Amino acid sequence: MGILKIEHIVKMPNVCGGEPRIDGTRMRVHDLAIYYQAEMTVEEICESFDLTPGQVHAALSYYSVIVRKSKVTCAKKRSFQQNIWLRDTWFR
Repeated sequence: MGILKIEHIVKMPNVCGGEPRIDGTRMRVHDLAIYYQAEMTVEEICESFDLTPGQVHAALSYYSVIVRKSKVTCAKKRSFQQNIWLRDTWFR
């Protein structure tokens, strides 16, 4: 599996705790997604944080892919754990 590369988004271990952020800023992708989910428009976010629409859309795209990927990973783990439990219960 490859590494997700979206223009404007960077991760550095020594900046913002290694969280993904908009390049050249300390605006974390997760924080921006929270503002968007709180019904701020892309234009309002751009004006409030001196960002371009491209930066905001890149962050929201990155966030949506990461959230989707983590939900799939959690579902796979849960399914694996259920299968182990069923196997262990069956052999008792």
